[in-house]
Amino acid sequence: MLLAACGADAQQRQACESLIAAFEPFPASVQIQKVEVERTNGRDVTIEYLARDRRGRVNAHWLVCGFRGSLFRGERLTVSKVVTDRRGVLNPTQLHMLRLWQRLTAQRLPPTAAIGPSPAGAPVHSPLYLLQQGINAIVPCAVYALLAAGFTLVYGLIGRINFAFGDMAAVAGILFFLGVTLAAGSGASEVALAWTAVAGVAVAAAAVWGFASERLVFRPLARHDGQAALIAAIGLAVSLREGLRLAQGSRDFWLSPVVSRTWVLARDGETAVTVSSLQLTLLAAAAVACGALALLLRYSRFGCRYRAVCEDAPMAALLGVDGTRIAAITFAVGGTAAGLAGVFVAVYYGSANAYMGLILGFKGLAAAVIGGFGSLPGAVAGGVIIGLIEQLWSAYLSFGSRDLAVFGLLVAILVLRPRGPSTGSGNGGVDPP
Repeated sequence: MLLAACGADAQQRQACESLIAAFEPFPASVQIQKVEVERTNGRDVTIEYLARDRRGRVNAHWLVCGFRGSLFRGERLTVSKVVTDRRGVLNPTQLHMLRLWQRLTAQRLPPTAAIGPSPAGAPVHSPLYLLQQGINAIVPCAVYALLAAGFTLVYGLIGRINFAFGDMAAVAGILFFLGVTLAAGSGASEVALAWTAVAGVAVAAAAVWGFASERLVFRPLARHDGQAALIAAIGLAVSLREGLRLAQGSRDFWLSPVVSRTWVLARDGETAVTVSSLQLTLLAAAAVACGALALLLRYSRFGCRYRAVCEDAPMAALLGVDGTRIAAITFAVGGTAAGLAGVFVAVYYGSANAYMGLILGFKGLAAAVIGGFGSLPGAVAGGVIIGLIEQLWSAYLSFGSRDLAVFGLLVAILVLRPRGPSTGSGNGGVDPP
């Protein structure tokens, strides 16, 4: 016992190591280098480790964990302080959320986890480096494709842009965070089931917001010419954003990205290309969502009536199609796509705030314009283009100027082809694949 008192408590060390996963995108690549105990109080554990970042570079980091008790004292495994080399000292709110995350995930990193070969060892002109950047763009592409699909569905029907879709994504992201927090506090044992249920509720809330925006804003202005609907859409977006700020504050909601497995797809000496199970899961979810939307438009009763209203609204009304009902459902479907995008952001990046919908909405709109309003496949393709431009610009040029490149491309397309590369038939209808 005397010898054990000179080193780190094994259980305290394990508890501290488990927190590394909350700060690293690829926890499976972590390699512990050194563990020390602060001699002044015997309760602070310092861990030095190597970890791979999202761009594939291996960096050295450290983490300090303070505990309320030591040896045989009570609460010796309760974390009372956390300090990192990048975030500094965590404030009480962050520390509370970290404890909830630890309780929810119950993940433990093995002390001898081996760090795999890093793609950062490859020069930027290496094909493997390019492949890794393409893989890293999976989630951004999925997010922008979903948002662009929502924009193009509504525009194809009413010829108007609902600027609030980005803020609906923010609503879903924050609701997902709050739901996960409540699930952790209630002691939910089935983590995957709890997160799926919370995601479903968040997406449903965004769909309700979409439905309400059509009923309360766009329907009363349907018969008015001019820019009334456009101005009202901007006002709706601002009101949603400010409502979130007043209700939840302007701070970032912090949630550690989901711990997932990483697989090596290709290797060349010390260079490796990896993909995580989380990336594949979100890619599959986005593919299923886009596929379901395409099938809905092509084969369902709603899809048939939607295309009829897009093609010729007066004739569809003469044939008994209720255009207002179709519009309400369309806004709800668009809100669902936006909500799913917001959940993707919260799950993958581990953060959400009241203002994230502003940039998300504009990038989703840029994807819709680039793909061409009136084309669902074009919207998805536009999302992929925006995601790839963002990732490749950050990897090969400047991370800080990537938004400049995206919106510069948008301006160029609007100047050269104001209606985008392609449009649907008739009155802006969406052409299903």
